[in-house]
Amino acid sequence: MLGRIWGSLFATVLYVLASIAGLESAVAQQQVWAGNVSSLGRSIQAFNLRPRLRYYIVVSRNVYFGRWSVNGRSLLNDACYEYNAKGRPDSLPVFKNSFNIPVCDGRYRSSHVYRSAPFVYSGGALRFWIFDTDYRDNSGSMYVQVFRVGSGGPRPGVNAACNSYARTAISQHRDNLRRRCGGTGNRWQLNYQNHYGWCLRVGPGARRSETNARANRLRRCGTGPRPGVNAICNSYARSAISQHRDNLRRRCGGRGNRWQLNYQNHYGWCLRVGPGARRSETNARANRLRRCGAGPRPGVNAICNSYARTAISQQRTNLRRRCGGRGARWQLNYQNHYRWCLRVGASNRRYETTQRSNFLRRCR
Repeated sequence: MLGRIWGSLFATVLYVLASIAGLESAVAQQQVWAGNVSSLGRSIQAFNLRPRLRYYIVVSRNVYFGRWSVNGRSLLNDACYEYNAKGRPDSLPVFKNSFNIPVCDGRYRSSHVYRSAPFVYSGGALRFWIFDTDYRDNSGSMYVQVFRVGSGGPRPGVNAACNSYARTAISQHRDNLRRRCGGTGNRWQLNYQNHYGWCLRVGPGARRSETNARANRLRRCGTGPRPGVNAICNSYARSAISQHRDNLRRRCGGRGNRWQLNYQNHYGWCLRVGPGARRSETNARANRLRRCGAGPRPGVNAICNSYARTAISQQRTNLRRRCGGRGARWQLNYQNHYRWCLRVGASNRRYETTQRSNFLRRCR
């Protein structure tokens, strides 16, 4: 008899604990703010935070930072690491905020999702941005969420489910492109992080609905174009991107849809047109580049990188010693020094560096 009573009491306790866990799980899906932070350096402000309450930050997705000059591979950065160009993750925290709250803890995460320690919001503007020394060839954005402490963020296990969802969505869009089925919009894209981030914010029903909607569209579409068009358009898109990089490096001024670094835009356009239109666009870019000239001579980039870093170091010394150097010569903006260097000759560069050096010697 006593054993049955204790057994009943134990079952009741388990039920109550399960109910509490369910309530906590419901709370776990709350967030106070979310937004996309552009890789072009523009900041964005979080709202709906209340003073004296505790919060934490979750940041996901990656951004494209151009190509590494050493081997030509794409520079892909999440909040804390560049993980593609060198063949291994390399610590490079580029996600910044106005409160200097760290989200990097020294561990690389293949999910590209990082979370800060809890902090107490004391008022003021909490802004987020992505740091880089040259934003001209950047693209993409990171997705930032702010949760109240105790909310827990995305529930355990969702990463594996969303990884599967995102890979399926990409596979379906590749089929959509190959067959020219015409699927467009957020549902149809090759950006893994966009699919993955969306999946984290919704439930299983919404995921199934999106996957099924794509599958139904593909079933109604048929078999699509002849074999081989993908290889042709892949080659066209890569050539167009290479030409636009040359356009940017030489400052030739090419603009509009013809001149961009977006692979999918070039690729998708190519699928919709014939060989003549492709040749016409490629030739038009080539002719523009021929008229533009050779651009900066070989090696000037390394020289101007060195010049700009020296100028910044001299300005830091100027500020630390309070020497009072002012004007365009004295600043911490790398790009301003670097671009000025590209426009002038070696004697001008030496003159500016020497003038700063002499000024600092007199200041001691």
